Formats: sequence, structure tokens, C-alpha cells
Amino acid sequence: MRTICLRGFELARLIDVAPDTVAAALDHPLVTRWVGCPYTRYRMRQARDLDGDSLTLVIYDSEGVAGTVGLLPYEGDPAYLETTTFLVPRRFGSGLNRTAKVIQWSLGLMFDRPLLASVNADNGRSRASMRKLYPQGSEQHVFEPWEPRQAVLFPIGGPPYGERSLDQDEQEAVRTLLGDHPALKRLKKTPVDERAPSLAR
Repeated sequence: MRTICLRGFELARLIDVAPDTVAAALDHPLVTRWVGCPYTRYRMRQARDLDGDSLTLVIYDSEGVAGTVGLLPYEGDPAYLETTTFLVPRRFGSGLNRTAKVIQWSLGLMFDRPLLASVNADNGRSRASMRKLYPQGSEQHVFEPWEPRQAVLFPIGGPPYGERSLDQDEQEAVRTLLGDHPALKRLKKTPVDERAPSLAR
């Protein structure tokens, strides 16, 4: 399994990891309340990653799996890539979410695609976190029939407030980790004029 060390954490590609080991770490009521069955989710996500329809990285700390970060086309407007971040409860409030968003921003630059985060409207913790990370950002309330759920969209136009982007060496390390990941060929830029006007920022 290929890994890299980045800002105090170890990163690996989900396609190189047994998905049930990731799911087991996230199988906690504080997580499953929002993501459903983690075993089903990560088996399906690994299959999507292998098809190149999404990209997911697993984050490890000294105690094991700490969470995952990823990108996939947003179903409400595939011109956008949706960020996905799931952390184990021991990492809530630790600052790892900030690091995750820095990684996602750098990945988005590789694909030259605009990013957004979609948060369940009832998830007050995640909404408060996004407002803290992007205090000058905008919010848009939408209904997502494919879930189905009421959601709040947060366009992401850079790293979190007060955080620096990955430097050149860090970006190169991420590219080395990704290697021949199938998503590098599939998640191509969608022309800006194909975006849904309601989401264009």
C-alpha cells in the first residue's frame, strides 16, 4: 500500500485499502446518523474510485484510521466537484477538518473544477464548522432528491480561512500518492457555461 506523510498525518488511496477497515473505524452513532451504513458506503465508494468516478483518500493518525477525504461530481450539477469529509469522533474539533479542506482544495486545482460542500441541513455541527472555516462564504439551501434531504451548499473558493495551500513539495507528494489513480482520467474539467445558473458563483 502506497502512503505519504502530510502535515502530521499519513494518507493512502481508498483503492489500496480494505474498505471494511475504514468503515469499522467510522461505525459510530455520531457518524452513521449522517452517512448511514459505513460498510455499504465505503464498498460502493471504492467501486466508484476504481471506475474513476470519484477520488477518496484515507487519513491515518497514531491510533489508526482518522477519517477520509474525497471528491466526486455533485449530482445537482456535475460541473462541480463535491467534497466529502468523514472523521472519527475522536478527531472532532481537532483541526483535522481544516487539513482535509486544504487537501481537497489542492485536489480540485488538479482537476480544474469548482468545489462545493453539501451539508445536511439538520447537521448543526457540520454547518457551524463550515461557517468557521469559510466565514466570508455564502450558503445556498437546496433539496437533494437523490438522498433525499434538505441540504446547505457551501461553495469552496480556496483553503480555509487562515490556512495555507499545500506547498510545491506537498503537492508533488500528493501527485506521487495518486499515481495512476483512475479518477485522474475521468474527473476532467466541465466547461463553465454548462454549470447550472443557480450554483454558479
